[in-house]
Amino acid sequence: MEIWKEIKDFSGYFVSSKGRVKSSDREIVCKNGVKKMLKGKILFQTTTIQKDTHLPRLSVQLWKNNKAYLRAVHRLVALAFIDNPLNKPTVNHIDGNPLNNNLENLEWNTYSENQKHAYKMGLVKTKRNYYPSNIKSVIGFNPITKEIIETISAGEMARKLNVNISAVTNCARKNKNQPLKEYKCCGYILKYK
Repeated sequence: MEIWKEIKDFSGYFVSSKGRVKSSDREIVCKNGVKKMLKGKILFQTTTIQKDTHLPRLSVQLWKNNKAYLRAVHRLVALAFIDNPLNKPTVNHIDGNPLNNNLENLEWNTYSENQKHAYKMGLVKTKRNYYPSNIKSVIGFNPITKEIIETISAGEMARKLNVNISAVTNCARKNKNQPLKEYKCCGYILKYK
């Protein structure tokens, strides 16, 4: 059964337990001062993409004092129907589908709980073996043993030599800028590839 409740701070608008939003019959005053009767209707929901997660969300446009406000439907449903005694800031979609705004599918969460749920549901992928485009390979040459070490990054070279990354980058940078003198780190002459 679908239950409707009025949206707080937006009189004349209602949200349902099924995730729908409607307006009631109302009289408005246009900018030119003319009064006009508007018939209530189920509002069109637009799909917006979140900047941080790139996941779609459903939003509706609500009007107050001749100004439009875009509101996320899942938050409207949660604010109207779900108690939040711990004052948690985010609304989580239990099934992982951000377009399913039914009351049974929503719960209040902390940011941490929301992130853990997203990883558990497979909505967020961890980036393994990801290297930024500006990364530089490092080559290390030991003049005594004639051993050559090549790594994809200064951080990886630092782990191999068991030193701080700044020691590797300083040595490689000095060898690039001053080619007449060879600087060493743990016995290796380090250079950027």
